[in-house]
Amino acid sequence: MTAVGTLCVTLVPLPVAAEITLGLTGGVAFVGEQDLKLVEGGADRETVSLTERRGVEPSPGPLGGVTLTLWGTPWPWLGLQLDGLYWTTAASTAGTTPDARLTVDQTRTALLLSVLGRLPLDEGRGAFAYGGLGGGVIWSRVNPGGEEDLGAGVGLVGGVAVAVGPRVRLRVEVRYLVAPDVDARRRAGVQAETSGSSDGNPAHALFGPHLDTQFIPLLVGLDWVF
Repeated sequence: MTAVGTLCVTLVPLPVAAEITLGLTGGVAFVGEQDLKLVEGGADRETVSLTERRGVEPSPGPLGGVTLTLWGTPWPWLGLQLDGLYWTTAASTAGTTPDARLTVDQTRTALLLSVLGRLPLDEGRGAFAYGGLGGGVIWSRVNPGGEEDLGAGVGLVGGVAVAVGPRVRLRVEVRYLVAPDVDARRRAGVQAETSGSSDGNPAHALFGPHLDTQFIPLLVGLDWVF
């Protein structure tokens, strides 16, 4: 039994200690074209009026969050990344009269888990490129009306990381995120409704008309390596 155990230890490499990083992430979120609606409901929840604009280009907005990354046991090129992100954007249409203008403020909070792979670029500087895909949950809120939605989201991530200190790493990345649309409930008052435009929208083709709101965040992160 001792000989068998020795042989197993020799042939099967033992897991190495995982590399864990924790950092802050910030940047700007660009938004794909959206279709916007303002639905006004009466006291009996019947729709009184409907204003709709298609193909609106929302303004980019700030994004911030926290990122936890785990690399390696026993494969140092494979990792998991957990992100908590928050961002705000606004979509507006121009008009010559107040009735012709339409503005929808949007906030989103996401908890995302991604599977990553990385490729060394300069081992002397601790630089590597990484990429992966994942998903999670995204909570959306739009105004006017305060409509909210909690649903699944999916995305891709790619970037480059480089050591800037013994335990500090700089990370630059780009993401492609798909969030659920926000549908207005029929009730008294004015509620906003948002969705991704269908024209030229790969998310609409892949996931359908209710999961096609697109975001492209450009991010910079600073991580502490444990």
